[in-house]
Amino acid sequence: MITMEKDTKRMDRSEIIAELEQVGGVNTRGNTIKCPYHDDHNPSGGIFQGDDGAWRFKCQTCGVHGDVFDLWKMRTRSHQSQQAFRQGKNNKKRTIA
Repeated sequence: MITMEKDTKRMDRSEIIAELEQVGGVNTRGNTIKCPYHDDHNPSGGIFQGDDGAWRFKCQTCGVHGDVFDLWKMRTRSHQSQQAFRQGKNNKKRTIA
């Protein structure tokens, strides 16, 4: 069930900007953003407000898209994957030595 708080966050433009900034997105002008999900020299990402009032991000180059919660999931999953990779590397080092 979608809570009122989640709806409020989805409909707040500053929430999606803040999430994109967390992963390195740079708001260049208006709703145009340098995509933080690839090496973006020319801003190819943008934010827009859907018919339901929710703000979303979409990159025209790499295809990443979603609302503030989709982007948050990507960030946290990426962080967890990086931690697991590091942990696996550390475990390999221990077993080899």
